[in-house]
Amino acid sequence: MAKGEGSSKKKLTWREYNLILTVLGIALVLAAYFLGYSKYSEKNTELEGEIGTRSAYLSELNDCYNNLATYEAGIADAKKNISDNLAKLPVSGIDANGKKQAGINDEDFLLYLMEANRSVGADLQTVDFQSSSLMAQFDCYVGDEVKKVTGYRTGTTSTGVLTYNQLKDYLRYIYERTNNTTFVDSISIAYEAETARLNSSVSLSKYYVDYADSDYSAPAVPNVPIGTGNPFGTANAPATTAPATTAPATTAPATTAAPTTAAPETTAA
Repeated sequence: MAKGEGSSKKKLTWREYNLILTVLGIALVLAAYFLGYSKYSEKNTELEGEIGTRSAYLSELNDCYNNLATYEAGIADAKKNISDNLAKLPVSGIDANGKKQAGINDEDFLLYLMEANRSVGADLQTVDFQSSSLMAQFDCYVGDEVKKVTGYRTGTTSTGVLTYNQLKDYLRYIYERTNNTTFVDSISIAYEAETARLNSSVSLSKYYVDYADSDYSAPAVPNVPIGTGNPFGTANAPATTAPATTAPATTAPATTAAPTTAAPETTAA
């Protein structure tokens, strides 16, 4: 009985072994995919995207290298343009203690106005100055070094008397004969029929910069004549007429010629 029961146990065939091995292989493949290959695939996709980005950047660098001479010339032109424009802008002036101040001196602006009016022959009468104001801060090349540059604006309103031709010369002086840092904000003109001249009020803006190690250069002071007149030439001193003085007539005494004397005659021996 027991012997028959033992012989009733069924053994696995090779086909069943192969099936089990196949199922186990598929399970291992699926486990490997879900546990490792998916992460590998994500990392591979990330690397492919990075390669694509770097390839585009590499292509851009190659293009820059192929046009290096053009870019270098453009950079040199840009630096020169910045340098030329900075040269047109005066730097901050010096205060009473000899230190750099945030703004140009009123005396500097007055000298500019005096020179402009002297050049066209206008009669400058009054000048009002405006306080300096901050306009912008930016980094740019100053020479071969990048510096932080601060830009300021100041202004004046001056009154004077000039002719129509002098007014045109005055505007030409501001925009053509000096640097391009001075601009006309407004002009008010009143014609005076008695003198056929223009009573004018002109508002100007002047721009300047300040940066580390900037070199302030004071404008040349014009010669001032010695005398009691207005030293700045902003008004005409009244003419004075000295009283006429009559010198008394004097008559020189008549001079009498000295008497002539005749030498005595001598007789030969």
